[in-house]
Amino acid sequence: MSFLPKKIIILLFVFLIFPAAMFSAPRLLFVAPGESFTPGSAKTGTPSTQVSGVPFHVTIYSVDDSTWNLLNTNSQVTVAASQTTTYNPTSPFFLSDDSVSPAVNDCKRIVTFTIDPGVASGSVNYTASGTGGIANGTLAVNVQKVNDLFFNAISSPQTAGTNIPYTVTARQAGGAGRPAARPPVRRSAVRVSWPASAPAGTGRPAGW
Repeated sequence: MSFLPKKIIILLFVFLIFPAAMFSAPRLLFVAPGESFTPGSAKTGTPSTQVSGVPFHVTIYSVDDSTWNLLNTNSQVTVAASQTTTYNPTSPFFLSDDSVSPAVNDCKRIVTFTIDPGVASGSVNYTASGTGGIANGTLAVNVQKVNDLFFNAISSPQTAGTNIPYTVTARQAGGAGRPAARPPVRRSAVRVSWPASAPAGTGRPAGW
């Protein structure tokens, strides 16, 4: 009766008991607006569409790509993009954020991205590369451009001293025909009120 050599048995035991540890590696991880990340679990969600020229925040972590736990690497990170983007802090930068202390330091950095205002629409692809053998991280963000702000009509008359609700719609370029044909980018409901001392019969103070 044949038996497996003792060394092979030990190796099989290690692979069965510790498979994740055997194949895990440090990796950079982007977390953009619309996405959520809790150390120990893979990130969830879908990156929110961004407006060119408007800053947004992205967090870059160094993680174990099997367990998604944070790793202390203090890696120097360089971010490359398929469309012109500025970064604050300027790329390259270090993962020197210590806000997760005392568990793991130097494992993340919050970076402000601003896509060039000239980028009209489409997808912007980002790659984060690090030092010390850490694997790259990738991110794809959809972008659109605000062409104008459209103020919806306000019914008349209005009473001085009373809130007036109205809607401002940010619209992207590319609509055909009348302005209303342009697809909305963002809407914001605003309330304003004229002072009660408005000149009689005008519904608004002089100079407005």
